Amino acid sequence: MGKKSETSNGDSKKAPKKALKVRKSVKSEAAAEPKKKAKTAPREVKPVSVRETNNAVKPPTFEEIQLQAYFIAQKRVKLGLPGNSDTDWIQAEKELLAARVA
Repeated sequence: MGKKSETSNGDSKKAPKKALKVRKSVKSEAAAEPKKKAKTAPREVKPVSVRETNNAVKPPTFEEIQLQAYFIAQKRVKLGLPGNSDTDWIQAEKELLAARVA
């Protein structure tokens, strides 16, 4: 336990314990402080054209192609040009896609 010391009259007493200094460990200090984020350079912002923002061109619907193919067929028959419904359909798809991209 504690050390015994003798006083001038010969009585033995326990020596008072010295107060221990409590030191914070390095880990507890690190845990107490919030972590700092490393500063990074801002990213370069490059201008974006209208075409780059609309990369996902929606394909024409079935009804839109059907209507366009009908008008192509009417014109083809009236002018007596060769072709059939399949070629009219393919031409209608191409025309509608070209109109959406441009």
